[in-house]
This record gives sequence, structure tokens and C-alpha cells, in this order.
Amino acid sequence: MMMKLHMNNPAKVSVTVPVYNTAQYLDRCLSSLVAQTLQDIEIVVVNDGSTDGSDKICDSWASRDRRIKVIHQRNGGLWKARQTGLENATGEYIIVCDSDDWVDKSTYEKAYTKAKTENTDIVIFGYIAEYPNGDSKECIRKFKDLTDIELTRNEIMRSSYYHSWNKLIRRSLFASHNICYEPGINMGEDQLILQKILSIRPLKVCCIPEALYHYRINSGGYTTTIKPEYIDQLIKVFEWDYTNLDKDYHSEALKQISANLAFESLRCLHFPSDKFKSITASLPTPYLYKSPRSPQKLMVLAAKIFGWRFGRWAYNNIYQKIYS
Repeated sequence: MMMKLHMNNPAKVSVTVPVYNTAQYLDRCLSSLVAQTLQDIEIVVVNDGSTDGSDKICDSWASRDRRIKVIHQRNGGLWKARQTGLENATGEYIIVCDSDDWVDKSTYEKAYTKAKTENTDIVIFGYIAEYPNGDSKECIRKFKDLTDIELTRNEIMRSSYYHSWNKLIRRSLFASHNICYEPGINMGEDQLILQKILSIRPLKVCCIPEALYHYRINSGGYTTTIKPEYIDQLIKVFEWDYTNLDKDYHSEALKQISANLAFESLRCLHFPSDKFKSITASLPTPYLYKSPRSPQKLMVLAAKIFGWRFGRWAYNNIYQKIYS
């Protein structure tokens, strides 16, 4: 799927906002976008078949601010909403803002200024995890050497720092390298598209060591309910990584991705045991208990030894109670 580049007076930054049944959060999201200190932005809102009145909220905001462009489409899943936003963006740089989140008012001005000052392709910044009980946690990733793209990719893989909403990306990269969101991938879509972007050479990445984005935890929407088909999608993403990345250089990161994948399957109500065995077949048992240990790896270890059903029981009765 080749994208068209829009050339008519492009904005400095395009913010794409995929929307699906987030009416209770949408006003806060869009108000934070129109209040940006960077005025020269466009806001591409993609209503992906919402049924809770989100469509009317989107249209109301568009009637008040000419920078907002609303696209209504039949529900096609997160990948389709992301792709529609990408195809309709005109900005020099592009970034995603999820419709249940919000941003600090100087976020895109800081990111764009950094991009232009350093002539960079990707600007990464930190975020604040916002929890339902009112707690918050600042998450700022420190990188060893951003001039070494493979090292940066490895650090991102090891930390699962794949989010699209904290990475301002030069939009021309998508079209010139024919990079699109993968049809049917609604779980791990950010991971896959970022891996494709990080495959481009030459590529320049820089970082702003500030938390500028507010990521709402467990608010509903696409990613709170884990279904077996989501794991199938993550498997496809992992297969792309395994096929396209240097398996020696990224061996530890690939093990970690495989372990994360196995852990995600324990969040399913039902999951085929044979498929779980296939996921963990090449995952060395010592890796799951060696330092640094984690509760997630130990859950996967229990399931690898005693079977997925036991792992699911341990997840419900041990992991959930400890981290509730």
C-alpha cells in the first residue's frame, strides 16, 4: 500500500488521534491538543466506528478549530485507524495521540524544535503513567548512544519502549520506504512499525529527557482485554523481528520478547496449550530464572514446566493478588 505525500502548505506537525468509544476522555485529549503552544499543527481525528457518541464530540471540536480534520470510518481496528491517520496527515513530522490520553501544552513545540535544531528523523520523549487511583509515575528512558541505531533499537526492545505517542517521526520516511501499518495487527502495531522505521539507514534519533505525555492506564479501548487472537498478532510481530533482525546481536532482546509474549498469553481466559508450548519451545529455561528475575518470567517458567493451565492459575491467584 503506497502512501501519497500531501504537498499543499504542510503543517509542522500532524497529530493523528484514533478514536474508538472513548467519549468520557475525548474532551480532555482534544483540549490538550488545541491548546498546544505550537500553533502550526494539524489534528487528524479518525473515528473508527464508535458507538458511544464519540463521533459527535469529534465533529463538535472540528467545528470550533479549523486545524482539526475528522474522518469517520467503519470499525476496522486500531491498525486501520492508525493507517487512516497516517494516510491523511500532511505535516512535516507526525505523531500519534491516543484519544484517552493527553499532552502537556508545550509537548509538540519542544519536540519539533528539537527535530529542526538537530535535523533528526525521530525525537523521543518521556511520559507519565496515569493510574485509575490517581497515582502517577514518570517514565523517562535514558539511552547510551543514540548515534548507534542498532544499540538504540536493542535498548528499545529490552525496555518495550515502542509507543508511537512519544515519538515524533519525519513523515516522509513512511512514504519513501513504503512503511505502513500491517493489516489485522491491532496488538503490537506500534512495535512493528517502529521496528520498520528503525531499519532505515541512515537514520538520526534524538531524545528529550522530559515526561511530556500522559498515558492513561487501564482506561478501556483496544488493549485492556487480552484475547487469543491478540496473541496471534503478537506472534506475527515477533516473527517479523526474528526474521529481520540480527539474531546474534539481539539474542537477549528476542528472548525477552518471547517471554513477554508467553506472559501475555497467561492473561487470556483461554489459550491453546500447544500454541503456548510452541512460543516457549526455543526459550531457554535458565533464562527464565536467571538474574535479573521478574515475576512475569517466573510465571512463564511455571507454565513452561507445568503447562499453560497452571500458569494461568498462578497468574490469577499469585501474580494478580500481589500486583492488584
